[in-house]
Amino acid sequence: MSREELEELLEESLDILRRAGFIAETISYPENKRSIDIVSANDKYRLLVKITVNTRELSSIECIDLKKAAKAYSATPLIVSRLDDKQEIEDDVVIKKSGINTVTTTLLRNYLLSREKPLVFKERGAYLVKIDPKEFRRKRIKYNYSFGALALELGVSRRAVYGYERGTTAVTVDTAIKIAEILGEEVLKPIDILSYEASKGSVSDEPITRVEKALTRLCTSREECEFYKLVKTPIDYVIRTEKSILSIVFKRESDREFKFKIREAMRIAQIIRSREYVIRDKKDIDTLQKLIGF
Repeated sequence: MSREELEELLEESLDILRRAGFIAETISYPENKRSIDIVSANDKYRLLVKITVNTRELSSIECIDLKKAAKAYSATPLIVSRLDDKQEIEDDVVIKKSGINTVTTTLLRNYLLSREKPLVFKERGAYLVKIDPKEFRRKRIKYNYSFGALALELGVSRRAVYGYERGTTAVTVDTAIKIAEILGEEVLKPIDILSYEASKGSVSDEPITRVEKALTRLCTSREECEFYKLVKTPIDYVIRTEKSILSIVFKRESDREFKFKIREAMRIAQIIRSREYVIRDKKDIDTLQKLIGF
């Protein structure tokens, strides 16, 4: 991917977010293969955005790191791209990349500035549409359809219709068109690209360094404490308690690189509204323990 294309996507995404009322700043650390390019927030949402020209260029580590950061900060991860491998991403379709909503700048603009929500998403090569289970049930009863009769008219099994009404099954575009013709378009559920449900359970990263082992011990000694290790952002660790979120930066780099890393970490912490803490040696870990009341 060319740097010019990437910069164009980045600037366009920033402009859209800011015009929609978000505070938005770019993140430039680490220099290559970082998981977050834009950090953004308004009164309702926190967004962590990755910009790429082609989703093929994203590594699994970047995607995992992006989702982990989103979970740590109760934020929404989002990817903005032009291509999905060899195909242009359509402006009315959401691509699911490792479970992360991936959109074009046109879709992002239409969603944030015109309140236009897409209906179709693409996952594992299939174009799919979600069904609103409550509206589906209401319309099925209103038009006096039994499960069997509706299944027969749609050309699907009764089990499939049960799934639509429970909200457990997405349908192909062809089936979605048939459902809309029979029950109305209201039963098709638009995609909220800013909605994200992180996987349940804590993230368990094996502590390797002495600092990581010390932070893990510190966190496991208290209930309602979660420890996250990030590898592709200027923030190295996040400790989350029931009362606060702490962004931790560990000094590994030269002084010049470290100052830049701190500045970029502060951008994230300020917009996300977390406290920031720098670890240079073991004394800082002891101070950290007192700071968060362990």
